[in-house]
This record gives sequence, C-alpha cells and structure tokens, in this order.
Amino acid sequence: MKVTRRAGAAAVVGACLLLAACGGADTESETPSLGWPGAHGNSRNTAASAVTGTRALSPAWWRPLGGTVSSGPSISEDGQLFVTTTRSAVGCNIMSFLTGSGRKRMCNNVPFTKPVPDPVLATPLVDGDDNVYVGVGDGTLRSYNKMGQERWVMPLLGTPQSAQFTADGNVLVVTHLGEVDVFDRQTGKVAAGPYRLQGEPDHLAQANMSWPSADKGLDDCFTGKSGCTVAGAPALETASGRFYLTAWLPNASAASLVALRYENGQIEKLWTAPVLSGGSTTSPALSADGMTVYVGDNSGELLAVDTESGKTRWTHRLGFTPFGGMSVSGDGTVIPGSLDGKLVALRDREDRAEKAWERNDLVQTGVPVQAAGSTGYTVVKGTDGAPALLTFNIEDGTPIAQSPYPDEVRGAGPAVGAAVGPHGEVAVASRSGELVLFAKPR
Repeated sequence: MKVTRRAGAAAVVGACLLLAACGGADTESETPSLGWPGAHGNSRNTAASAVTGTRALSPAWWRPLGGTVSSGPSISEDGQLFVTTTRSAVGCNIMSFLTGSGRKRMCNNVPFTKPVPDPVLATPLVDGDDNVYVGVGDGTLRSYNKMGQERWVMPLLGTPQSAQFTADGNVLVVTHLGEVDVFDRQTGKVAAGPYRLQGEPDHLAQANMSWPSADKGLDDCFTGKSGCTVAGAPALETASGRFYLTAWLPNASAASLVALRYENGQIEKLWTAPVLSGGSTTSPALSADGMTVYVGDNSGELLAVDTESGKTRWTHRLGFTPFGGMSVSGDGTVIPGSLDGKLVALRDREDRAEKAWERNDLVQTGVPVQAAGSTGYTVVKGTDGAPALLTFNIEDGTPIAQSPYPDEVRGAGPAVGAAVGPHGEVAVASRSGELVLFAKPR
C-alpha cells in the first residue's frame, strides 16, 4: 500500500493518541552520552566511543538474526542493542536485545507490499529515552519506543539510510534515492525539506510521471553503484548544521561528495565534488575540528576533502576497496574498513597522508571502531580462516588479542558494522545474519 504524506500525518496523530508518546520537542539531550546511538557511533561518523576500551574480550552471547544485514548495530546508554535485517525466518526485521543477557526485547516485522533485496538498510538511531528511528524498504521513516510500540510513521521518496540527530533535537534522514528531510523526533512532523538531490520533477513536461518505487536501485546500495543515489549515512557537524554525503547525481561519470546545511528550517546545498571514482560504499567521516571530511571510493582510494571549499587536499591509494566507514581519532588517524583487505592506519598531515602503520599479516573483514585508551576493534580472518574479533593498539597497530567467534557462528560472513557499548562490550553484526556480543569475562 502506498503511503502518502497525508496518510503519514494521520499515522503520526494516531500513534500519538494511542501511546501518548509524542510530547513537545525536547532539545536538551538528543543523543546518549554513552553507548553507540547510530551507525558510526556519533553524528560525525568517526566510529569512536568515549568509553574506555576493554582489552580482554570473549564472546558473551550470539544470536542468528535469520536474514541478511546491511548495517551495524546501535546501543543505547542503558545497554539496549538494536539491529535490523531482511525479513527473517523468525519473523522480525527490527529487533533489540539486552546486552547484559542477550534477551530479546523487541521483535517487529514491518510489512512490505512486495519482496525487496534489502528492505531495511539502516541502523536504528536511538535517543536518550531508547526511542528508535529507522527507515524501511516501503519508503517510510518509523519511530518506535524501547518496547517496539510504534510512535509515528512518515513516508519518503526511497528507502532511508541511517539517520542522525541535529543540534535542535530533530532527525536528519537521507534516502537511497536522494531525498533529504528533517523531522521532529517527538511528533514526526516535517521540520525541513524535502530537498531532492536528483532535482525536482517537471510535471508539466512529464505529466504522466509516476512516484518511483521505494525499492528502485536498492540492489546497488551495498556496492555503491549508480542505481543507488546515496549509499551511506551522512556525516553531520551539529554546531554548524553542515552535513556531507556521497551521491550519484544525474548524468555523472563519478559519484560526488556533497555538502549541505540545515539551518533555520531550511536545507541548502553548499558544494558538490565529483571525486569518487566508481562510487563509494563508505559513509563520510569528519575530523575533530570539522575542517576535513574523509571518504573512500570504489577505485581503492581514501580522500581528504576541505569542508569549506570542497577541494581535495590529498588522496591515498589503499590497495583495497574501503567499505562501510572508517574510524577517525582526534589526532587525525584514519583507519578504513574493508571486506577483504589489510588493516592500515593513516595520519592526516594536511597536504598528504602519512602511513602510521600497516598490518600485512592480517586480513580485515569488517569496519573498525575504537574506544578511549587507544583501543581499537575490528573483525579479521583468524589463523584458521574463521572470523575473530581483533583488539589492537590504535597508536601503532600492535595486536592485543584475538577472540574467535563461537563455533556455532564460525561460518559468519564479513562484518557490516560494530558498536561499543556503555560498559566496553563490543557488538558485531555480519552480512550473513549473525550477531555476536563480546564482553569482559565474568
């Protein structure tokens, strides 16, 4: 069933009346101080946590999710873990678990009018009250409370990628077809947009133009190809309202890095840089000072781009295709993810990238994350070829420990994302549908 904006507004009102969960906007605390509220840990997509990292981890529990996973988990500050999957054998595509016990708390099955390859692309975005905001393949952004009760639904053009919180407490979302919107997180009402990266349709010239299917081009999102306009989460600098995303724009031979700004209820484009050869499967990440945005492309290059001008400051050929995102330290150390490449760290020297360290003896099959105390985590192929969680020193790349996956999930595929919890636990989701939580042994 097609959902219109008017029907979406009705769904918002109905959900608010039923649940009494849509009060006035609260702009004091949009994101938890601890936990992993979004796809890449924070609005800048730096995949970094302020929690001191645990250096002795072992599998605490694991769960088969029953479907393909496209994006990593998120974790609230009180330890509720959220993850999405395709429609699974257990009937859920949005679910949550308690990190301490592995007990399932939410199991929601969003209906779809027809099968789509990746009906849920996004990591649930979680606020300080454990409400979540997640886009699904029927072309809607949905909000649920921590028990899985629906708060509101809003229709969009395309399937939403992982969302971000803005400085005023709203939810910024970009769909895979390039629609940009900002919604009030309490009511679901439109705060800004829609802004469409592909341009507005000319209904006079094309009177019979139909609304594109929400699943159009979804097959291209995991690989960053041109059928998927936007394949990753935006990186947002909340103080300025500027945000950055990758996009295939009309008639382009390469994908672009695009800068936009959300301010005073308006969304405007600042610049476009068509610098991503072959597209990109990495979400952009911002430096600590907000002056540089890092992004990888499908030709195997990592780029540093000036956020004011859109000019490329340096490029570095990695020797593998970067995937998912990257971990960025406060000192400018960048560690890109990979589905099947080496583990390497680069330091930003303003006009060039300097290789900080490189582990040619390790094959990385995931997206790195880091915690306080110079502790990093990523998934690698263990000595027997099965996946293992590697704990390493961010400063020099020295391996600290390897924690093999449990025997029951040794056949898991590459990791699409990881998250650091409020007590230093690390959760990893695999493309093939396994969720493993590593924690300090009791």
